[in-house]
Amino acid sequence: MQIAVLGATGHISKNLIFEMNQNPDYHLHLFARQPKELEIFLASYTFENDRITVWHINEFGTDHYDVIINGIGIGNPKLLMQEPFAVFRLTEKFDNVVLDYLQKHPQALYIYLSSGAVYGSDFVTATEQHSTSTIRINSVTTNDYYRLSKLNAEVKHRAYTSFHIVDLRIFSFFSSFVDLTASYFMNDIINAIRRDEPLVTDANDMVRDYIHPSDLASIVQILISKRKLNDVFDVYSMNPVSKFEIITYFEKAYGLNYTINHQAQYSPTGTKNNYYSNYKKLADLGYNPTFTSLDTLIMMTDQILSQNKT
Repeated sequence: MQIAVLGATGHISKNLIFEMNQNPDYHLHLFARQPKELEIFLASYTFENDRITVWHINEFGTDHYDVIINGIGIGNPKLLMQEPFAVFRLTEKFDNVVLDYLQKHPQALYIYLSSGAVYGSDFVTATEQHSTSTIRINSVTTNDYYRLSKLNAEVKHRAYTSFHIVDLRIFSFFSSFVDLTASYFMNDIINAIRRDEPLVTDANDMVRDYIHPSDLASIVQILISKRKLNDVFDVYSMNPVSKFEIITYFEKAYGLNYTINHQAQYSPTGTKNNYYSNYKKLADLGYNPTFTSLDTLIMMTDQILSQNKT
């Protein structure tokens, strides 16, 4: 089976590549704006390279693909803050490239990596089936840009009812392939441990749902087996985790120290106190997660810190 991955240097894409490369039936066509960066990544880990072809992103469409996974996006919050407008053009450009391919190859399956951010900014409680997404139409802010770009793509995909398109709303993701320079909460913990410095955080608790890379790969496998779908699914682990549950674990396991800064921290995609979903429609397809969010964080952190010791 021929599988194309767009945005192959992205954090989530790297994990899907690592997981799917273990399946001898898959040949991966990896597309990136910086192919050499991708080749360096592949050379750093054990891959079955005879089942991998690296392409420049502009070469997409020159071959045949049974499945297309679109992981293109702006993954670093700092970059999103610097050029908030770029997310619209980037998302729209490559989404349309894939849709043009589907016009010629309607049997292909298109998996789009969306975000839980489409639900908006009101995460007082977890999202569920009948959650609504609202916007102050006359006072749109930069916090709205990211989620509106994702929501626009999702709605457009539903309009193409004859195409096989699945949008996966990912809420939180963390792995050993993470860019530790990006400004994420778990990166702050890792860097605090490595530098033997206190973690600085605010007093507000938050709940996150970190999907394990192998659980995400199992979702992709299920979608490939079903294929003839045009739908959207929220992605979830066995159980979410709160910020202070995470801090407590790392305090005990790694001696993490932390201090409370009572000034609220800014997020370019908005504040999300309960950023996870109770809409578990993936279960209807047979998905049953193996790992909790805390399981994932423990396993991935152990890998990262053990790599730093060698």
